[in-house]
Amino acid sequence: MLTKLFVTFLLFFNFIIAFAQNVTLTTLTIKDFEKGIKTPNAQVLDVRTKQEFESGHLNNALNANFNNIKEFNERTDYLDKEKPLYVYCLSGGRSEGASELLMQKGFTKVYNMQGGISAWKAQQKPVMGASPTKSGIQETEFNYLTNKNQNTLVVISTKWCPPCRKLKVEVDSLKQEIKNVKFIELDADENKTICTKLNVKKYPLVIHYKLGKQVWRNEGFVTKKEMKAQLLKK
Repeated sequence: MLTKLFVTFLLFFNFIIAFAQNVTLTTLTIKDFEKGIKTPNAQVLDVRTKQEFESGHLNNALNANFNNIKEFNERTDYLDKEKPLYVYCLSGGRSEGASELLMQKGFTKVYNMQGGISAWKAQQKPVMGASPTKSGIQETEFNYLTNKNQNTLVVISTKWCPPCRKLKVEVDSLKQEIKNVKFIELDADENKTICTKLNVKKYPLVIHYKLGKQVWRNEGFVTKKEMKAQLLKK
């Protein structure tokens, strides 16, 4: 109840600020929204809950729950403020409020989808559905890999998490610089068993193992420089 009241207050507050600064929100029809998300550099943001997102979402969409302002702010901080950002929710209400907040945060090209994903589905547009739960790599195999190698860096992320995408760039670059480390990159949605075992609470998650023993763990984004320093420790 308190969360809903807070979100309502936030929407009203952002509306007043936007009005005062003469900021105009662009709301697109389904046709124009679909055209927009196919343009180069387009970012697509689903502001529904994780459960709603997993029930079906637009292709290449990232997820930041607008009902959880802390999570929303943390994840959207990793988006590019200069690139077009296409925002949607279930029916258009949350995405409108989220879009206004994003504009206050400095995003210059924000587009809200009229009618939300409900209207999108009504026009029989493509939706990425929830895939069956996958256990992925098993515990015995995971233990074998982390024990076998002197230095192992485990990276657990998702396709829909903004900081995960940024971390991927850092990890790919790090691979080119350090050759004596085994990198294990796991998609959390496809490796439920290991995520449960490792008690994953936040994405991305990076864990450094030495001969099977966890020596470092970082929840959230971490730079290449920080990972490299950790891996080179004696």
